Amino acid sequence: TVDEALRAMTVGDRSGIGSELREAYARSGMSHLLALSGLHTGLLFLLCNLALGWLGLIHHGHRVKNLLGIVAVWLFVAAADFPPSAVRAAVMCTILQWARFSSSYYRTLNGWAAAALLLLAWHPYYLFDIGFQLSFLAVAGILLVAVPLGACLRTRYGAVNWLLDMLLVSFAATLLTLPLSAYHFGMVPWLGVWCSPLAVLLGMGVVALGLVVLLLPPLVTLVRPLLLQVAAWQNALAEWVASIEGAVSELTPSIGMVWAFYLFFLLLLVGMWSWDRKKSVHL
Repeated sequence: TVDEALRAMTVGDRSGIGSELREAYARSGMSHLLALSGLHTGLLFLLCNLALGWLGLIHHGHRVKNLLGIVAVWLFVAAADFPPSAVRAAVMCTILQWARFSSSYYRTLNGWAAAALLLLAWHPYYLFDIGFQLSFLAVAGILLVAVPLGACLRTRYGAVNWLLDMLLVSFAATLLTLPLSAYHFGMVPWLGVWCSPLAVLLGMGVVALGLVVLLLPPLVTLVRPLLLQVAAWQNALAEWVASIEGAVSELTPSIGMVWAFYLFFLLLLVGMWSWDRKKSVHL
């Protein structure tokens, strides 16, 4: 079971995951960890930049590092057969890396919009893909809700800030995806928000160690025991949260309720922007 979860998180193969484990991840709100997504692509992007950091010490080395980072991200996405959420993250990482390459200014929200535009230009039917919709809604929630709230709630303690950021990211992503997710899957995993920091931390450990095994095969005997242990902890967390009474509510809103929620959220954002005396639109 642990090996099946590992294959899902590192190479996108979910065919071997049993129905009980899949249900546990869904009911605990951790099913996104079993799909190659922005978490995996972003972590690979970070690891590549860290591993190639020494190139910045040579002439034009930072340009070589940025280009190699772009290539590595897209090779990973291609190996996973271009899932929409991973492609979205890859496009945003590419825009960020290119901004560094050309010494340009980068705005994350512009990268999000550019990723949506490029993906829909390449494959218009992605607009009706649930993975595409949830991925972009989750990132929109993080950028529009979690980031501003996190900036307002800064403290002097790094650990507190990290935990607060993780909770805000989880809350914002859940807030924006919950109506659409409930409409399609008929359930709301309430406890998923609160266990998200630990779940994401374990997921990052699994992905990071899995990438080490994939990129550096000679280290497999050294890394594999730790990798299996972290994956086992992640499975245990999903099963424990799913077993708690009241962790999930069976709820299927109507399509009208879903549209009403997103319209209300959009009007709320426009209203808050209109009241801001220093409002601006960044292009």
